[in-house]
Amino acid sequence: MQARLGAADISIFHFSHIDRQPVFEITNGTPISIKSRHSRTEADGLTLSWANDNTVVRAEVVRFVGRKMNVVPTLADLTAGRLSRAEVVE
Repeated sequence: MQARLGAADISIFHFSHIDRQPVFEITNGTPISIKSRHSRTEADGLTLSWANDNTVVRAEVVRFVGRKMNVVPTLADLTAGRLSRAEVVE
């Protein structure tokens, strides 16, 4: 959705998609297997731009939900037998 208020343009958006960056899961069985998983990510955002005669000011804010990231295992994970873990960034 987009609106124009005088010299300012305001837009809001929402989209839901499958994340292109996979999260890798490693199982510690025999043999070790690596699986890639793609999570569903949602993004909500707001953009604002304002134009003057010789100046343009622009601002953007985006909030991601459901994004998973690969995390390096800690020493506690390794001693517990977990080789990998993924965390949700919200």
